[in-house]
Amino acid sequence: MDASQVINALLKASPDVAALVGTNIYALIAAQGIAPPYLVYKEVDAVLQPVIDCKPPQLWQARIQVTAVGADYPTVKAILVAASKACNYQRGLIAGVTVSSIVKETAGSDVFDVGLQSFEQSFDLMVLYFDTGS
Repeated sequence: MDASQVINALLKASPDVAALVGTNIYALIAAQGIAPPYLVYKEVDAVLQPVIDCKPPQLWQARIQVTAVGADYPTVKAILVAASKACNYQRGLIAGVTVSSIVKETAGSDVFDVGLQSFEQSFDLMVLYFDTGS
């Protein structure tokens, strides 16, 4: 289990996210030919945290980027608000992973894709979680 599975579970469980993107939530890249709106999440990096006892479970900090894509700018902003609400400050057992904390860290720049005629913006979540090594 990893942090991206945690974010996937939180996004898919959110009625606010579902109201805006339906089931159009993808890992890494969106399905080919999908029209906006949708969400894409990906693990940017993960770092093993130093602890005294190196036995499992190991504490990891992962950066997960969440990108909203929409046909218009207000839709992208609404999706980002819903996704942030679904994930930010969550903790506990989520998707079988023991999560210490999830904190929204940075927001990316606004983007307009001329080829796709869509708007997008991302934000990063820092996910601190325990990996049992299973």
